[in-house]
Amino acid sequence: MPETGLPQTARVGIGALLRQLQPRFPDLTASKVRFLEDQGLVHPHRTASGYRKYSEQDVAVSYTHLTLPTNRE
Repeated sequence: MPETGLPQTARVGIGALLRQLQPRFPDLTASKVRFLEDQGLVHPHRTASGYRKYSEQDVAVSYTHLTLPTNRE
């Protein structure tokens, strides 16, 4: 699990999540992060206005899934 430097209860928006992960995954986009949510792999909190807020665990799970090998033949 990557060290994000966030307090355990901190939540970040999708832009901040991208800034944390893009150095390692330069092709990462907001739509790819939303895909992880659609697949039930991350569960961001939704604000009253509908914005996604990702926990440290969501960031770690995203990192893990992005590092897993894919079966592309």
